Amino acid sequence: MMTSLPRSVPALGIVHIYLSTVADRGDDGIRQDALLLSPSERQIAQRFVFDKDRKLYCMAHALLRRVLSNYTQLAPNELHFELGSHGKPALSRIHHPALTQLRFNLSHSHDVAACAVTTGMDVGIDVEDPQRGAPLDVADRFFSPSEVRELRSLPTDLQASRFFEYWTLKESYIKARGLGLALPLHAFSFSLSAQHPITISFTHEIADTPIGWHFWTWLHRRRYQVSVAIQSRELTPNIVLCNE
Repeated sequence: MMTSLPRSVPALGIVHIYLSTVADRGDDGIRQDALLLSPSERQIAQRFVFDKDRKLYCMAHALLRRVLSNYTQLAPNELHFELGSHGKPALSRIHHPALTQLRFNLSHSHDVAACAVTTGMDVGIDVEDPQRGAPLDVADRFFSPSEVRELRSLPTDLQASRFFEYWTLKESYIKARGLGLALPLHAFSFSLSAQHPITISFTHEIADTPIGWHFWTWLHRRRYQVSVAIQSRELTPNIVLCNE
């Protein structure tokens, strides 16, 4: 479902998803995006060797600032962020103490960016462009044994799409936890079925339980693989695809 840009924070149990591409913004839009960035973000953008990477970074981080601006009623360049111990960003508790329940996550890859915004729930999002090709050897080295077996049991022409479903789901879970690569990829497994919701399981290496985890994965514009992870024990979350 698509909606116009909300003017209030997401209701409990709702996750707002925004997606944009470099082509959507165009060169003029990306020049405007660069003006929204903080001085430190501009420094990061300037360090990129390739122009395409600089454009993607500017577009993605400006998208996040514009989206959060509409929830907070602050100008995009007035937003301040802080990083968790493993690098997960959040709104600064010093600058925005009244907004600590507003949670978000950002992902960008190749030429596309995706961000998720919700209230009071841990959220992670990942987006990838399968057209760049699937490094199936990565699955053999890093996925769980059950995931590798399921992936390799598929017809050859279906393995790439399943790889990106697994990969983005794994990234979304890691990002929702905010622990980065401290969580080994082989120590948690996803079960994918067209007839049932996506489920997750863990080995003893990860101190977590499947209870309360909710996942989605889909193709955006029949091209970009998007996955979202939400932890919510009290409510069954719903995602809403939003237009700016």
